[in-house]
Amino acid sequence: MVLPVKDVNGVVIGTLTLTDARVALKDIELESDDEIDGEDLELDFPGPFVVDLIHNTVIPPLDTVIVDSGRYTQIEINLDKIEGDEDDEGGIQLVDPSDPLFGNSIYLEGTYTGATAGDSVTAVPFILSFDFDETFELSGVGDSAVGFIAEEGVVNPIIIAFRLARWFNFSDPETNPDGIDFNLLTVSQDTSGQPIILLDEDAGDISDANDEIREVIEENIEESADYGKDKDGDGELGSDEDDDPDEEDEDDD
Repeated sequence: MVLPVKDVNGVVIGTLTLTDARVALKDIELESDDEIDGEDLELDFPGPFVVDLIHNTVIPPLDTVIVDSGRYTQIEINLDKIEGDEDDEGGIQLVDPSDPLFGNSIYLEGTYTGATAGDSVTAVPFILSFDFDETFELSGVGDSAVGFIAEEGVVNPIIIAFRLARWFNFSDPETNPDGIDFNLLTVSQDTSGQPIILLDEDAGDISDANDEIREVIEENIEESADYGKDKDGDGELGSDEDDDPDEEDEDDD
């Protein structure tokens, strides 16, 4: 997967080629403003789940469930790090301790080509990880959610989309109020002296600039997620299907 990296002005200053992009979710909850017999409509999918953002797969797979019909206007997703006691329905450990996702809630790996604080680089190994425990509420622009209507007696395919391209777009003043630019990042060296970009909390020599870049990416991650009903059944969440139907976004891939 190849993603553009954009500076504070929205200009492409580099590209990320990702070979691994996964998130760990503790649970997913759908909520509604509607009620049945005085009770709020809600539906919980307890995890944990490991979501592969490159191949669009979920382990273990989400089951088809019966939901109460109505308009669902909010989805909560809880990202939580893998700690070793998670298993699938067969009792098999979800993530092996040797896996780089182990101990993290988000893990990205690949190469970066583009501008840095020192000079332009080509195909430098790139690693980004987070181990935070965060609950994201997906509820539309300004909390004025359109949501989706779950109809009775039919399959309602719902998609939660993490817009990866938005993670590396530094031109949004809401997520980047201080105007931090990705091209301020510093390149480290691995144990063999080769260049590597480590946006990793455990990196002992992480620079202030790299730490600030991580913070912007974290804000972008929360703002990137969309949800909606896959009306045309193509397995993708289009701009006219997500919870911001009036927002046309070039990063909707």
